[in-house]
Amino acid sequence: GMWERTLTVSSAGKTFGITGWQIGWLVGPSSWIDPVHRYMPNLQFCAPTLMQRAVGNVLDVACAPFDGEPSYYAWLRKEYARRRSIMVEALNAAGVKTVASQGGFFLLADIADLCGVHGPLGESWAASVRQGEPPDWTFCRALAAQLGIVALPVSPFFGPETPPSVRNRFIRLCFAKTDETLAEASKRLLRLRRPARVAA
Repeated sequence: GMWERTLTVSSAGKTFGITGWQIGWLVGPSSWIDPVHRYMPNLQFCAPTLMQRAVGNVLDVACAPFDGEPSYYAWLRKEYARRRSIMVEALNAAGVKTVASQGGFFLLADIADLCGVHGPLGESWAASVRQGEPPDWTFCRALAAQLGIVALPVSPFFGPETPPSVRNRFIRLCFAKTDETLAEASKRLLRLRRPARVAA
C-alpha cells in the first residue's frame, strides 16, 4: 500500500491559520521519519516550547465537534470546498478554465489563451515581461499590476522535460480567503473575460 511509501507534511500555519508560528508535523512510517528526525536539527530552527505545547493542545481540541461539524477538520474541509466553489465559479464567469481540485487551498487556472499584449492584461503585459522568464510569471506580474490579484506561477513545479505548452500554461490562485476578499476577486476577475466573437 501507499502507507509504506508516503510522508504527509502539514503545518499549524496552514491548518489553523497561524503562519508566523512555523510549526509543522510529519506523519509516515518510522523507517522514513527516523532519518528526517536526524536531519531536522541541521535544517530548521527550533520553535519556542510554549508554541509547541499550544499546537499539541490545539491538535487535541481540533478533534472535538466544531461549529456544527464533527471536528474542526471536517469544518475546515467543508469550508475550503465552499470557498473553492466560489473561486471556480468566478474563474468560469471570467472565461478561465480550471483544473479539477480535490483538496488543498490552491486552484490551478489555465491561462494559455490569456497571455500576451493582445490578451486581457495587455496594458500591463509589456512592463511585466522579464527576459528569459516563462509567460506564467509575466501573467502573474501583469495580473497583480492591472487587477490587484496576486497569483503564483506553476512552471517551477515542472521539470525541463515537460513541454512549454504544459509547463507555462497554469497559475495558482489561493481560495483560503474571506468571503469579502473572494467576492472582490470575483468582480476583478471578470475583467479577464474576452468579448464574444460575432460571426461575420
